[in-house]
Amino acid sequence: MPLIVFQHILDDHGKLLVWQGKESLDQLRKKYWSAYPNAPIPDFKLEKREREFLIGRILVHMVLPGLELYNLDNGKPVVSGGWHISLSHTRDLVGLVVADAPIGLDMQAPEEKLLRIATKFCNDKELEWIETLPNPVEGALIIWSSKEAVFKVFGESIEFADEMAIRIRTPRQSKFALEYQGDHGHEVFAMHQMNIKDVRVVYTLKGAS
Repeated sequence: MPLIVFQHILDDHGKLLVWQGKESLDQLRKKYWSAYPNAPIPDFKLEKREREFLIGRILVHMVLPGLELYNLDNGKPVVSGGWHISLSHTRDLVGLVVADAPIGLDMQAPEEKLLRIATKFCNDKELEWIETLPNPVEGALIIWSSKEAVFKVFGESIEFADEMAIRIRTPRQSKFALEYQGDHGHEVFAMHQMNIKDVRVVYTLKGAS
């Protein structure tokens, strides 16, 4: 059986699952072919990428059996049947969120490199906020993951630093907001975050309060 380390119901809108991938690659392939008989597996150069591919699709089958999973030209994963999904991977964890409206999920472990590249995804006000924190990595982490989650709602054409601004007081605030204004219009997203095994998990549902 898959090792589901976390399950969360998104009010009445959907479900979040996180799988810790402890199975061997052969075990995952068998599970995948059991769910999708005769389905091909792309030729991945890295085992890690193949594991993420397999676990993500097995999770989709667990929650939405019988529905086809495919990727749009921009890489955004979608399923048939009117459901919306978002996938994320970090370390040995793979997360899937399924909802009845466009949704974005990001999972990220804390890394110092987020500070080194912060100017690529933070505006000036966010950079100043990060510098005031006892742990600046936490600030960069929540800004990156929040903007990545909103990006996944749309799947393309978003400038992280210029078009999105986070509204948060402390890095571990469980609920906060992110304002987006760009090619896709203007919207204030309700953001939700939690920690699972020292990994930051952030999700947002388009149109939800």
